[in-house]
Amino acid sequence: MPDLIERRTSAQGRPKRADVRADIMRSAIASFEVNGYGGTSLDAVAASAGYTKGAVYSNFGGKPELFGAACRETLLATSTSLLDAVRPTLEAAGDRAALIGPLALAVSTVTLDGPLRWQLLLDEFRAVALRDPGVGQVYAELSRARVDDLVALFETHPYLAKLPHERLRLAVVVLLNLVNALALEHAAAPGTLDRASIETVLCTFLHAVLP
Repeated sequence: MPDLIERRTSAQGRPKRADVRADIMRSAIASFEVNGYGGTSLDAVAASAGYTKGAVYSNFGGKPELFGAACRETLLATSTSLLDAVRPTLEAAGDRAALIGPLALAVSTVTLDGPLRWQLLLDEFRAVALRDPGVGQVYAELSRARVDDLVALFETHPYLAKLPHERLRLAVVVLLNLVNALALEHAAAPGTLDRASIETVLCTFLHAVLP
């Protein structure tokens, strides 16, 4: 029996592997956003995408790996949108001090108005990782991959590429964890951590790391 069995057929034959992965990914993202990590069923993800569960295992390996891929893709898209939004500010900048306020505002806007659901899902996945060594390994790989992705993304911009690679990498590690913590705390206690406070925190961070 083939490793990959799809329910869907077409006049051209079996779907391409890349198309199968994309279909499953879309279904998984939708399911995780609605049901959370714990409430998502691979059977339901596969059925919604139009394939058997074997297709999920063949393409992703299991539920933790599927979540890792979905989380990485979703949050990288958010980071890419952020860089696109601040690109004009970075390119027009002359005075370093003039950069900090607009950048802090842009990051805080993405932090508070972006896909908070995925910050919550990441927190849920992290909690499972602390109890399950197998999930812990996938979480560690996801964490490294997210740092790699963001470093590579930032290094495409001439201004941010001025930072030495290791310094940029450390800044990315801090930024990812800072954004996660700020987003969750603001969602749970907005009266304690309001938008103005978040912008102040981000201004302090950017002042410390920008070249």
